[in-house]
Amino acid sequence: MEKSNFTNTSLKNSLFYSAMIGGDLSNMDLSYSTLRNAIIHNTNFTNTNLENTDLTRTYANSAIFTHSNLRNADLSSADLGFADFAGADLSGANLLGAYSKNANFEGSKISADTKKDSCFQTDYLNRALCKMYVFLEPSSPPYETTFEFRDNYIVEYP
Repeated sequence: MEKSNFTNTSLKNSLFYSAMIGGDLSNMDLSYSTLRNAIIHNTNFTNTNLENTDLTRTYANSAIFTHSNLRNADLSSADLGFADFAGADLSGANLLGAYSKNANFEGSKISADTKKDSCFQTDYLNRALCKMYVFLEPSSPPYETTFEFRDNYIVEYP
């Protein structure tokens, strides 16, 4: 399903377990669906209904969730690095163990019942606890790379 376009489609209660999904999935209804272990990086979920969706352990690096409904969604242990959640509703969502470095949560709605851990705090103690958790827990994100190529890449300017 990579590079698919399902704009304005309803796939409510769908099962995409460990699927590779990419492309434009904006303005869709994926509520109550399962995308557990799916690879959804660079996928556009703008204005998509993902309420009560299982996104556990997904690789959602650089995915776009702007103005999406993620109420009560399970994003635990997901790789959300560089993902864009601007204006998204994360009320009651489970973000425990999620990797969110460089993710954009500007204007997103996070309620008191949103489950989040030390990785979502900005003070030094919680940042240290988060680093220890990621280091000691082998099943925690990021899953894809050690950034060896990105960090050693030489940019040539004209």
